[in-house]
Amino acid sequence: MINSASPPKPEDLDSDNEDAQPPAPHPRVHPDHPPTLDPETNRLTWPVLLAYPEYNQTDLIAAFHEDSTFADQLDVVFEHPPEWDARGEYRDAAALDVYFEAETDDGIGKRLMRIGRELTLGEVVADLAYRIVDGVAVFLVVPRGTEFAKKFKRRYKAAKK
Repeated sequence: MINSASPPKPEDLDSDNEDAQPPAPHPRVHPDHPPTLDPETNRLTWPVLLAYPEYNQTDLIAAFHEDSTFADQLDVVFEHPPEWDARGEYRDAAALDVYFEAETDDGIGKRLMRIGRELTLGEVVADLAYRIVDGVAVFLVVPRGTEFAKKFKRRYKAAKK
């Protein structure tokens, strides 16, 4: 059973226990944006926001299956070049790096965590360093080796010191 903020069904409560309380919401899932359970596979789909910081653009994937890889999703998202990609750097999905922000060890700052394109969403959200923000999984997508990518990574390194 998924622990969400929705009220329990009567049949899920112990009728012999008058003090039975509904389960507490899972701390990593916002009650307005829960993942969806696929009843056929018993696996989750999550809303995922892909952010492209160089262009201040985003894509929302409403149902990113937890067994799908980032490579699979990026291939679909960039099947057709986006209008905002003036230099054509997002044309080749295999040349894109995917990151997420994690807290630094001291809990004060943010660090950038690069994830492998062959990882599944389920593998990433299971990582204790990863945090779901308002029920939506957020990832930063940057073209590998570009001048922007170098500056982008340096900002996180500078903030770490």
